[in-house]
Amino acid sequence: MLLSEKNIIIGDQCLFSHTIWFRNADPHLIYDNITNKRINPTQSIYIGDRVWVGQEVAFLKKSFVASGSIIGTKSVVTKLCYSNTINAGNPIKQVKENISWRGECVHNWDLEETNKYNYIPNSDFKYTHNQNEFLSP
Repeated sequence: MLLSEKNIIIGDQCLFSHTIWFRNADPHLIYDNITNKRINPTQSIYIGDRVWVGQEVAFLKKSFVASGSIIGTKSVVTKLCYSNTINAGNPIKQVKENISWRGECVHNWDLEETNKYNYIPNSDFKYTHNQNEFLSP
């Protein structure tokens, strides 16, 4: 559902678990009593490329998750999460930086298969944020 002509934009190759919420608007209007101006406008939600989202995560208006990030289970996203970081909690906070992730599922791996992935020799999924090159959505 599109509310107040704002967007929910999701990049390529993202990994989502189940029961994910997207709320880019509040259901009722709130006004400042001094200025009579609305203080809870609808805002877009942006999720970059290769973002991994755990189960039961809520994305609220003005959320921005940069590429290569991980969002932990049952988190409430309300702000900017930087590239190649792990973010978790309610409210969300960064808990680790300089990470990257792969999408293979390890549930049925034996020790030999696990050991093959203890080191990855490339930097394919290391994202950077250069303010001079960044295009704001």
